[in-house]
Amino acid sequence: MGTQVISVWQGDFGYSLIFNLQDIQGNVFSLVGATSVLFRAQLIGTAKTIVNGTMAVTNAAGGVCSYTVAAGDFALAGEYAVQIQVNFSTTETITFGNLQVTANPKIPY
Repeated sequence: MGTQVISVWQGDFGYSLIFNLQDIQGNVFSLVGATSVLFRAQLIGTAKTIVNGTMAVTNAAGGVCSYTVAAGDFALAGEYAVQIQVNFSTTETITFGNLQVTANPKIPY
């Protein structure tokens, strides 16, 4: 399975990125019982996490979650490596990768 790339515009915010989580076989990954789902993004080539926020579970049984982009999240144009971390009360943590956000540069005013 290749990397899923999502294209956004640098500096835009207030919209949601929606994810349908699946296991390695392509089956729905249930979020039933998850205590938190976190969204993290790191500008590729840097060592610092730029985006670190909580996701909303919109369909737990269907594995659907979303992250609402906040002001400043993708302020810098470039490619961001993304991970979604699902935490369960059983102290189990599952991390999803192979995700990338490309923040396209805006034309200067």
